[in-house]
Amino acid sequence: MNSANDHEFSLSQIFKKYNTIKKNKTQIKKIKVFSEVTFQPSDIITDYFARKFGFSLDYEIGLYDQMDYEAHNIEENKINEYDFIYIHSSIFKWFISDEINLYDESTTRLDIFLENVKKICKKNSKSNVIVNTLEYPPFRVRGSLSSRSGLTFRVREFNNALFKLSYELSNLIVQDINYISSRTGLDEWFDYDSWAAFKQPFSEKGLVALSQSLASVMASTIGKTKKIIISDLDDTIWSGIVGDDGIDGILIGPNTPKGELFYIIQKYLLFIIKSGVIFSIASKNDNQVVSDVFKKRKGDMPINLELSSSSKINWTEKSKNIKEILLELNLLSDSAIFIDDSELECLEVETNTNGCIAISYKKSPIELIKKIDSMGFFEITSISSSDKSRTQYYKDNKEREKLIEKSDSYAKFLESLEMKTNVQWKLDKHIDRASQLTKKTNQFNLTQVSIEKEDVKSYQANNNKWIVIADLVDKIGNNGIVTVAFGLCKDKKLIIENWTMSCRVFNRGLDFALLYEILAFAKSKGLQEIHSSINKIQKNKFTHNLHELLGFKLTGKSDNKYNYVYDLKNFLNNKDNESQRRHYIKVCK
Repeated sequence: MNSANDHEFSLSQIFKKYNTIKKNKTQIKKIKVFSEVTFQPSDIITDYFARKFGFSLDYEIGLYDQMDYEAHNIEENKINEYDFIYIHSSIFKWFISDEINLYDESTTRLDIFLENVKKICKKNSKSNVIVNTLEYPPFRVRGSLSSRSGLTFRVREFNNALFKLSYELSNLIVQDINYISSRTGLDEWFDYDSWAAFKQPFSEKGLVALSQSLASVMASTIGKTKKIIISDLDDTIWSGIVGDDGIDGILIGPNTPKGELFYIIQKYLLFIIKSGVIFSIASKNDNQVVSDVFKKRKGDMPINLELSSSSKINWTEKSKNIKEILLELNLLSDSAIFIDDSELECLEVETNTNGCIAISYKKSPIELIKKIDSMGFFEITSISSSDKSRTQYYKDNKEREKLIEKSDSYAKFLESLEMKTNVQWKLDKHIDRASQLTKKTNQFNLTQVSIEKEDVKSYQANNNKWIVIADLVDKIGNNGIVTVAFGLCKDKKLIIENWTMSCRVFNRGLDFALLYEILAFAKSKGLQEIHSSINKIQKNKFTHNLHELLGFKLTGKSDNKYNYVYDLKNFLNNKDNESQRRHYIKVCK
């Protein structure tokens, strides 16, 4: 499908498409670029790919090859103004210079470059600073010896130092151009004529690959990457049509060349599932036959049905099945990738499932994972314990759905879950998860204000700020940390700057339970009112009436922003008072 094949487009095609979409309104992110080489036209190409993740870029591009100057002279009024700072370079610049010492351990220009990175990160502690690794040089002057004492060795040394620095600085994010250039191929990565004319060293393929990568890294940082991959079965994760070829007739595993290719695909899917991506199945097939395939061919396949958070195996249109899967999992259609061997099925899905990207292949099934990987749909900058357990969370939700069917009422179901929540005002080991929730949560996200890890720490350290997180545990399992709220205390008011909650615990009463804890916290500080607001957009329509349900009163609105107040005089200590809705959750502190 066109939406997943942009890495095959020429620059002229991308520019043509960009001119048609650049007028579309999106969430805007400010970015400052420090570049040791000419950055244009990567600015346009990166913005094009960023728009596919639902945001656009407002650039401020620094002077060419003036990073030393700009690193020391960022205007005070612009410190922490940017959502992203991109520090960009290429080994080609260093290849033709005399600034890298190849002979001894003395300080090199690359060491100074790293020092500048450190200064920029510390000065702009609230901005996401992205720095690319260096690609290998276009030529190895010393042959294999270059890996031990030449420029190739220096590149490896620099990249290792950059990765090490990213562990020390929480706002430093590494873009691995070394890998991207290797995948593209160094012979097709550089353009010597472009360098000679414009001091821009990349070929068309290099520019597209670099820009795709940068857009996906930024998307991951702000929680805009995809969340779920939904897969067909026949000729998608195994070779053959099980209804025609039979269980023993399909090819999967290392015993045949075709089977080996699909084994590689399944291994790739397994890796991204273990990284926190949700996996589901939508296939036109007989449900019992498919179940028998996974049982009988279990030893041949890395993937099994237990890894699928929701499976729709029937003869219904795939778009309808995908919509049902997303509804069950409380996910939006633009968070989904669908893979299928049939271009017609992909067209049907993209036509009828707004925002879902469908990917097929023409010659080899390996094209599926090449497209997914090159577009960076599932790029991540970190993995939390919650990410690793995501499949289990959704499997547990299936068990909860069975309980709903057996219960006389929804209230009885909630009561039967024996829920409890641990409300924490000191986040300790959950700082990363708190930040992640503000970025990756869409449907229960009141104001779309996100916070970085350093922000989380500042909210804990400042007496005029507050932040709270909570998990949700029941007799089926532990959902992990699923909600975070934060804000300010001033003028006898507690202000909720934002409140987010994972979609997997919707309609369980945790919103009421946490609100009552926030109200109690405010009352203990002698505050009189709670102020909150919501930006009513399509993605968070689930929460459009949340404030009214919780007992807030509307005080005014401007465009899509609605402002509310909760009078603490109405808040009574007795949690069983009829004025407060019962939530069936035991609160632990």
